[in-house]
Amino acid sequence: ALSHARSREVNPYGTFSYSIGLLTGGTKTNVIPDEIRFGGTARFFDEEHDGMNFKRALFRIVDNICAAYECTSVYHNVTGPLPAVANQDFCVSVAEEAAAKVVGREHVKNVPPMMATDSFAYFTKLYPSCYLIVGGRNKEKGIFADHHHPSFDLDEDAMFNGIGAYASIAETFLNTDGDLS
Repeated sequence: ALSHARSREVNPYGTFSYSIGLLTGGTKTNVIPDEIRFGGTARFFDEEHDGMNFKRALFRIVDNICAAYECTSVYHNVTGPLPAVANQDFCVSVAEEAAAKVVGREHVKNVPPMMATDSFAYFTKLYPSCYLIVGGRNKEKGIFADHHHPSFDLDEDAMFNGIGAYASIAETFLNTDGDLS
């Protein structure tokens, strides 16, 4: 039923996704469980419109399905909608230059917006900042799966480059004459 919320409650031209990654209920194949649980995430860039509309629709849909079957709904750990990460251009340019000194310009990429969620988004609303990703794929070692995939792994050798890049970025920011207010 949530697929209807996706098509009717959020901007059809906006970037939005949701997934239900948890569904549990019962322990026997021939006994109807007293309770079921489900959980998931929704990702979007427009928290005020898409995020809030989907959250309201989720509650309405779940509550009405429960009412139709004479059940009750109880909500646990419902958060958000969380803001999207907003990189500031000045911070991005300083970080790109500083990281390139350590890992080389060819290894510094500016990627399009991603549908990731992170509490770091709150910092980007309060302070000049940018979100950086340290690449940890290594096809030669068989490390290629995306985050949240059951086969996800990280090439730990990449962490050395990441630590060096972050140290260079911190040093550059501390010594910059730019406006970081």
